[in-house]
Amino acid sequence: MSDDMQTDDSGSPATSGMNDAEPKRRGRPPKDGPDREAREPRSELRAEPGRRARIPLGTPQTKLGAKVPKGMVGRWVNDVGGRVQQALDAGYEFINDAGTTGSRGSGRVQIVGVKEDGSPMHGYLMAIPEDWHKEDQAAKQKPLDAFEAEIRRGIPQGADAQGEAGAFYNKGTVLERR
Repeated sequence: MSDDMQTDDSGSPATSGMNDAEPKRRGRPPKDGPDREAREPRSELRAEPGRRARIPLGTPQTKLGAKVPKGMVGRWVNDVGGRVQQALDAGYEFINDAGTTGSRGSGRVQIVGVKEDGSPMHGYLMAIPEDWHKEDQAAKQKPLDAFEAEIRRGIPQGADAQGEAGAFYNKGTVLERR
């Protein structure tokens, strides 16, 4: 450093008269400047017509997020134990990448795990009409409501469910009408 240059206490060149209102900041100045928040994210800047928006690497993403047609309820069905055929029998349809119904070959498929034999377990995106889904949920809820009503009334799950000292053991759900 030359002898005629002024320095502050740390030995750095003095900055008197230069931005006295702003606190002194260590390190190099930011690349984007003060209007960084006002700018659009880079992915939006690079999006061009006919080209999908870029998704930055390392950002949180849903692994099984998907488009489902309006008026339908989607779910991923694992291809184990005949579950896909059960879903087809229940009225589910395959959903493709475009978010429309299709066949098994055109449906969206994802590796979701490993089967017991070591082969990949596939999950298929399937959907059912919303009104059918509500009917299915109501049918599943009905025995649960009856079970909870029995619990609230203080009736055990059958005569053999009560063990020593009044402890209850789950030996199967048996509801009795009294």
